[in-house]
Amino acid sequence: MVIDDRDLQNTVADLRASAAQLDAEIKKQELDLKNARDKVRTTEISQWRQIESLESRLRGSSEELSQAKAEYRRYSSLVEVSAASRSAYDKARAVSAQAEVAHTAALKSLEELTVGATPREMRRLHDTGSAEGMTLSAITQMRTDCDSMEQALHALLEASRDAAQARLDQQLLNLSRTKLYAPCDGIVLDTYFEEGELVPASAAALNLETERRYYDVYLSERTVARYKKGSAVTGTAPALGREVKGIARSVNAAPSFADLRMTREQGQADLTSFRLRVDVTDAPEELRTGMTVEIADESD
Repeated sequence: MVIDDRDLQNTVADLRASAAQLDAEIKKQELDLKNARDKVRTTEISQWRQIESLESRLRGSSEELSQAKAEYRRYSSLVEVSAASRSAYDKARAVSAQAEVAHTAALKSLEELTVGATPREMRRLHDTGSAEGMTLSAITQMRTDCDSMEQALHALLEASRDAAQARLDQQLLNLSRTKLYAPCDGIVLDTYFEEGELVPASAAALNLETERRYYDVYLSERTVARYKKGSAVTGTAPALGREVKGIARSVNAAPSFADLRMTREQGQADLTSFRLRVDVTDAPEELRTGMTVEIADESD
């Protein structure tokens, strides 16, 4: 029997679309994160090369500054004894000033690019001219931003996807429950509801004729505790004088007509009976539907 599941099908379709959208967003974010990390690495290498170029330029400007200052000092001495013209002195002074400005600019640019570098890394740069592996604050901050992006990806998007998947799994479970299966194969003898009717919970929906054989035994409160669901039960068919083996399927309170009613001095007291249903697993071929099967009382 199948319950109308169109509303559940629509819900499942919506949840699948939402889950697919979240998966696509996660893939996009992961790609963006990878590109960001690649960009950080490229920027880091580029800055190392810039630092090396500035270090080389700084060395050149330092030499030019030394030469310009020496020339300026020489012209200062010459102009005092009138051995050089005033215009030559002014030119030497201007060249020295320009060389100092260029050296200061190169030094400032190098200091800006090497923020975060350790003293040991700076000494290595000055000694070898290589900035490879140098720690830079700007690059460190960029990597921290990438880590934050990755944490947000796991904390938000993946959590949302897991929640959407959980809702989808629940709806799929609900959808599976729209198909009702008989407990065993057989021939439908009668149905108790028409299409579109509301079926109460636990109500029988149809009557089956099956090949499964079972028998019911009514037990007292004193003996019912000895039989558990799934335990082996051996009965006897009095008409055949043969054993009938089976498995206990269920133990339930019997209908009120099976109760033993008695009267005491203080009033009426009832002893409830229980119905044990046993599925037959091994029986003589001569056993027929309707024959009596008994279970020996082992209370003595």
